[in-house]
Amino acid sequence: MALDATAVASLFDQVQSIAQSLGGFETLVDHEPKAAPQSLPAFAYWWSDIGPARGLSGLDATSTRCEFRARIYLDALSKPEGKTEQKLLYLSALVLGAYSAAFTLGGDAVAVDLLGGWGNPLAAGPGWITHDGKPFRVAEITIPVLLDGTFAQEA
Repeated sequence: MALDATAVASLFDQVQSIAQSLGGFETLVDHEPKAAPQSLPAFAYWWSDIGPARGLSGLDATSTRCEFRARIYLDALSKPEGKTEQKLLYLSALVLGAYSAAFTLGGDAVAVDLLGGWGNPLAAGPGWITHDGKPFRVAEITIPVLLDGTFAQEA
């Protein structure tokens, strides 16, 4: 899959459609937000790294590992705090399960690197951020995607 403009758009569409299919988010953002999300829970995603996938590439093309980052946003001030934690874990598990089930992103990818055979695995971890002066309880998510034959190699 050469990463031309059409392929990149398709890859972003697949990452978004999986999150959209979950129905658990009020807001979906296809980039790292500059402004705090207004409707919660929110899901934002963007690409963070791309590079060769060692051991996956052949002699005529380089396969790549394209890592997406995503973030789930919840209101850090909502009460009770324990319910916020439960909701964050629930939404994180929902997202991880969806990307695990959509292993090839509708055929655009060789696989989602679930176990981290070529880098960081599919994973989520909690945190806190303040965005536009508003505190959020967040989950930071890694979505590693393996793409076959991204760059041609010439003899």
